[in-house]
Amino acid sequence: MIKAFISHSSQQKAYAKALVEILSRTACILDEYDFEPAKKSKDEIFRNIRNADIFILLISQSALASDWVRMEIAKARERKEKDKIEFFPYIIDPSVEFTEENIPDWITKEEVYNLKIYTSVRLLSRDIIQKQQEIIYKKHPEIKIRDDLFVGRNNEIELLETKLYTAGNYSQIKAIIVSGRKYIGRRKFLKKFTQSKLNYTKAPLEIHLQRGESIENFILQLNDYLLKYNLKDFAWDTWDKEEKVGVAVELLNEAYKIKQHILIVDDGACIAPSGSVADWFTDILTSYDLVKFIGLFVASARTPKSYYIKDRKDCLFIELHPLSEIDRKNLFYAYAINIGLTDISKEDAIFWITKLQGSPEQIYIAIDSIRRDGRMIAKYNADHIISVGDKSIKEIVDYCKNEGYGDLKLLDIMILLAYLGSISDHMLLKIVGDDLKDNCYKIIDQLHYLSLIEFFGPSSEYIQLDAGISDYIERAGYKLLPRFSERMEKQTQEYLSEPIEKSFETDDLSDYMYKLQAAIKNGTCDSKYLIPSVAIKSIIDLYNREHYNSVISLCEGFLKEGNRIYRDARREIAEFNLQMQQNSD
Repeated sequence: MIKAFISHSSQQKAYAKALVEILSRTACILDEYDFEPAKKSKDEIFRNIRNADIFILLISQSALASDWVRMEIAKARERKEKDKIEFFPYIIDPSVEFTEENIPDWITKEEVYNLKIYTSVRLLSRDIIQKQQEIIYKKHPEIKIRDDLFVGRNNEIELLETKLYTAGNYSQIKAIIVSGRKYIGRRKFLKKFTQSKLNYTKAPLEIHLQRGESIENFILQLNDYLLKYNLKDFAWDTWDKEEKVGVAVELLNEAYKIKQHILIVDDGACIAPSGSVADWFTDILTSYDLVKFIGLFVASARTPKSYYIKDRKDCLFIELHPLSEIDRKNLFYAYAINIGLTDISKEDAIFWITKLQGSPEQIYIAIDSIRRDGRMIAKYNADHIISVGDKSIKEIVDYCKNEGYGDLKLLDIMILLAYLGSISDHMLLKIVGDDLKDNCYKIIDQLHYLSLIEFFGPSSEYIQLDAGISDYIERAGYKLLPRFSERMEKQTQEYLSEPIEKSFETDDLSDYMYKLQAAIKNGTCDSKYLIPSVAIKSIIDLYNREHYNSVISLCEGFLKEGNRIYRDARREIAEFNLQMQQNSD
C-alpha cells in the first residue's frame, strides 16, 4: 500500500477529508484519522511522515501561514533528500500565485515544481492516484510490464493512423470509436494509440454509459470530475436539447483546456440499437462551439452499421476482433520473457496458445501460473484458467439465448457458426433453408452489431464467429438445432452420392471445405485433397458423437502420411489416436 501524508491547513479540512474519502483512508494519512490521541502533535507528525511514501502538500493562503504546515514541509524535505519520500505540491486556493512569497524557495526555484491549481477534488485525486501508480511500478516492475505490454494489433494501429492522417479534413475529427465485444482489448488499444500516436500522457477521464442512457448521464459523469456545476444547477425539466448540448460542450472544453481527454466505455448509448451514432453524441461533435481537439474516445461494445457512418467527417471508426493466433503467440512469449520465463518450450507454448482464445487476460494468468506453480500444475489447472474469460462470454451467450426473430434465436445461428467455422453466406443460407432465410439475415445483422462476428474474403462473403465465443460454445456442449443437423446430413449425402472429383468442382471455399470434411468422415477422400486442419475437425466431430472406431481409423490413416503433415498436426492426431486406443483397451 502506497501511503500518502496529506498536509493542509485546518481551514481546508473539508477539502482534505473529501480527498481522503476518494483515495481511501487506508491509502492516506490525515491528522483527524491517524494521529494517536494523547500524544504530542509534533511527535505524531514526524511518526506519520516517516510512515508515508508520498507527501501531498495542499497549498492555500492559510496553509502557507501555518506554523504546523511549515514544520511538516521541513520534515518532508529532510526525508526527500534521503530518498525516503516523494514530494508533490498542489495549489487548491485560486488566490495563491506561483510567485507567492510564503512558498519555500526550494519548491519554486530549486526544484521548480510545476504548481497547478486544483479546485476539483476529483481531478486532484486522479493525479495523486497516477503518482501512486508510478511508485508501485518502481517497487513492482512486473506490474508495469503487464499494464504496459501491448503486443499485436499492429495492423489495426496502422489502419487507424492511416485513416487519421488521410482524412479529408483532419481538423474536423473530434472522436475515435473502437468497437468490439467486452474484454477484447478496446481500452488498451486506445491507450496505446493515444500514447504512441497522439502523445497523450494523462490517463483519460473515464465515463461508463449503458443502453438507454443519454446526454444527461454524460453531463453528470463528466461534471463529477470537473465539478463546474452543483447538482442543483441542472434544470432537466426546462433545458431543451440545445441547452444540454451547450452544457456538455462547455464541460468538454473545460477538460480540453488542461489537455484532458475522455474515454467513454459504451454499451449501447453512443452507438444506438439502430447501429447509428446516437443523435445526442452527434450533436455534441458537430457543435460549432466545441474546441477542435481529438479528445473523445469511445470503447463500444456495439459495432455501427457501415451505411450510417460512411460519410461522417467528425469520427473515425475501427473494429477489433479476437487476437489472431500469431498475436496470441507473440503476447505469450513477450509477457513470459518480460517476467523472466525464458525457457518455455515450443510444445508448451502451442498447448496454451491453442487453448486460450478468449482474452489477453487468460494469457497473463497462464504465464503467472507457470511461474508460480510450475508447468505441470499449470497445465493440470488449464480448464480453470480458461474459465476466467468465460464469465463475460457466458453473459453474451445468455443474452443471445433469448433474443431472436420468430422461432430462430441468435444463439442458434452462433452454434451453427461455431460448428461450421468460417463459412460463406451462400453456404450458411443453404443450411438454414429458405423458410428461415429472412430471419437469418436479421440475426447476422444483429450479431455484427453486437461485435460477435466478422466478415472476410475477397468480397467479404465469408462469416466467422468470435473465436473466444466459438471455443466457449464448443466446450459448453451446445447442440445444433435438429433441423440444422438434418439439413447438414442431407447435404452430406448429396455430396457423397456423386463422384468425388465432380463434387469438388466449386468456387465456394466453404462449400469445398464442407465437401472435403464429409468425404474424410466417410472414408472416401482421396489423399491428394488432404488438409490436416479439416482432418482434425472431422476427427473431433466423430469423437464428440462417440464414433470411436471411425476416429481410430481416421487417425491411423492420416498418421501414415508421414512428412506431408507438419509435426504439430501429427502430434494432435497422434494424441487422439492414443486416447482412443487406451479407451478401447
